[in-house]
Amino acid sequence: MRAFVITAPGQASVQDVEPPVATPGDVIVTVRRAGICGTDAELFSGQMEYVSDGLTSYPVRIGH
Repeated sequence: MRAFVITAPGQASVQDVEPPVATPGDVIVTVRRAGICGTDAELFSGQMEYVSDGLTSYPVRIGH
């Protein structure tokens, strides 16, 4: 499957990645369209607190 991956602040690309595997209680949906939110923009710019706090790191696939 393809995913938008932020590889570093200000750098991203569409990459082929392994498809997700559902675990008990999960579902997998097919996405036809997607948008971005403020959190996504902060991750792309590198200004997200989670990055500076070490709670997340690059590369990261955005979306929720």
